[in-house]
Amino acid sequence: MPKTNRGFWKNKLESNVRRDKKVEKILKKQGWGIYKLWECELEQKKEKILKSLINYIKEKSRIL
Repeated sequence: MPKTNRGFWKNKLESNVRRDKKVEKILKKQGWGIYKLWECELEQKKEKILKSLINYIKEKSRIL
């Protein structure tokens, strides 16, 4: 959380979480799969994330 204007950022982040949950629910109802990753983790954990993503895609492919 930024040190300045904390009230603004707290509200913004909470609003983003609510929005993301709503959109995720809509997408899942439409048959989409959701895979979340953080851009800030890509450089440090790219191999782990790539393996996880490949496993996710394989698992979803079996369901179809």
